[in-house]
Amino acid sequence: MHHFFRPYAHTTLECKVRILPFGYCYSNDEIVWTKSKKSLISHTSLRTHPLAPPSKKDSRARRLVTILRNAKKWLIFWRAALFCEPKNARVALLYYCENDHYGHFIKETIAGYHQLKLANIEPDFYILPCNTTFQKQMYALLGIPEEKIIPTNPRKLIHAKELIIPTLIADYEIIEYRKHLHYRSFILPPFIYTMYDPIISRLLTSAPKPQDQLPKKIFLARPQTSNRNIQNHTEVEKVFKDFGYTIITPDTMSLSEQMRLFASVDAIASMHGAGLDNTIFAKEDTKVFEIFPKYYHDGAEQIIALARQCKYDYIVGETSDLSPHPQQENVYINPNKLAQALTKHLNKPQRMQ
Repeated sequence: MHHFFRPYAHTTLECKVRILPFGYCYSNDEIVWTKSKKSLISHTSLRTHPLAPPSKKDSRARRLVTILRNAKKWLIFWRAALFCEPKNARVALLYYCENDHYGHFIKETIAGYHQLKLANIEPDFYILPCNTTFQKQMYALLGIPEEKIIPTNPRKLIHAKELIIPTLIADYEIIEYRKHLHYRSFILPPFIYTMYDPIISRLLTSAPKPQDQLPKKIFLARPQTSNRNIQNHTEVEKVFKDFGYTIITPDTMSLSEQMRLFASVDAIASMHGAGLDNTIFAKEDTKVFEIFPKYYHDGAEQIIALARQCKYDYIVGETSDLSPHPQQENVYINPNKLAQALTKHLNKPQRMQ
């Protein structure tokens, strides 16, 4: 086991859906205010709320900067609130700061929507991002009518009869990657890893073509323009093809196609990245093989695979160019070592029932 994947104990967040009578919020911000115009400091996905008072540990100059920054935000809010007409409706704020990132969207943003379902709460409107195709496809799969969505963009102050705010479930720690501070994911509340099962079951039942026509082993190619790529991708893809994998690019598929494919395959392999978040749709005992660069090892996709009871393995490659941020570094994978790793990975015995 690589030292970055140390064992640890962690308690997941307790999820509560709160309802603020006549609460305020911006459509593209997680900050919320009560009827009396007090900011709800406990509601944030960040380690420190954007409007939190300065820390006593900060220098005098830093405390002054924080006070002035917060004062500016408060003045903007108060001025907007003077002219904001109350909306006679129940509005759910499902904004999350990483809304447009595929992996964060299908976990954190939709987890907010799922909390409403678990609490049997039906808002009149949902504040949701509508900036990408996969977001709009997701709402269609969930059955959220377009007329009930308030887009996060453009920025708009909302004063709702009832402002509904599910718990923001991003959970992480700040660690050092090659002298750069960055986050590493923790396990999220367990319901997140099963919340798509009803949709997956429906898609598989209504599949337009037999499931046996879908590939059984897939390797996820990252777009050439993306960061964190495999330097010798031609050699690596050849190794995977020799082991029976089909090379696919998830970005070219619709959301329902991705769900159906990942729920049907027996083996998934990929460079660490958002495409591997699709493992949240995988069935039990699917074999998942992840490739990491040398110095960046966020465990988000690893956690998904283990939570879905998949058979998970990984390989850590070599990184020669240290000029990019560790989160963006490319990797070289020795083809012979990769072949040896895949042989062990694919020949693992089935788990005893």
